[in-house]
Amino acid sequence: PKGPKPKRKLNPKVPMKTLHWKGVNPAKMNGTIWEDVTKLEDAIVEKTLNQSLVEEKFSAKAQPKKKPKKGGGGKKEETKAAVELIEGKRSYNVLIGLSRFKMSNEDIRAAVLSMNEEILNVDKLQMLIKYVPMPEEVQQIRDYTGEPEELAQCEQFFYQFVDMDNIKERLEMFSYKQTFKDTFGDNKRKVDLIGHTCDLLKENGTEKKIEYTFIS
Repeated sequence: PKGPKPKRKLNPKVPMKTLHWKGVNPAKMNGTIWEDVTKLEDAIVEKTLNQSLVEEKFSAKAQPKKKPKKGGGGKKEETKAAVELIEGKRSYNVLIGLSRFKMSNEDIRAAVLSMNEEILNVDKLQMLIKYVPMPEEVQQIRDYTGEPEELAQCEQFFYQFVDMDNIKERLEMFSYKQTFKDTFGDNKRKVDLIGHTCDLLKENGTEKKIEYTFIS
């Protein structure tokens, strides 16, 4: 069976909203309610359709253009170079040494302040003594007037100690404290051995022979 005659095609002057309707096959409209609706629709469209009003009410909104970001006309802002104050070789050696700690700068500082022997054992202390800033390096960091976040990695580590004096000497004393008991025990054994040897020499008269040898 033939379907209804083709509808007059409307050409809107502006983009229109999309209607997500499922179309009906015109060949299957005869004898259904859609045939009457189509005839009524055609009569209304032909006589009373105000196309301008339809376009005003159902036009698609235009997407606003994105404004370029400030500071480069839309281009990516260039990454600011980190501030390096410490000599290159020294900085490199410090970073290599710190990589063995597997700790953040803040955690190392906290361990030093608390003298935490569980974290900073003798071996780690001996390493850390090599990498903490020297007095002149501390002064370089103190003289820096920019933001700490803009410093390079080595300089950020040194920044943790700008408010500590004699940091190297502190660590050396901390290391000595940890090794004192063992060192004292070793030295005591040596002194006891010398004393015992002297007692033996006195008992067999050898002491006088030795004194005579030195005097003569």
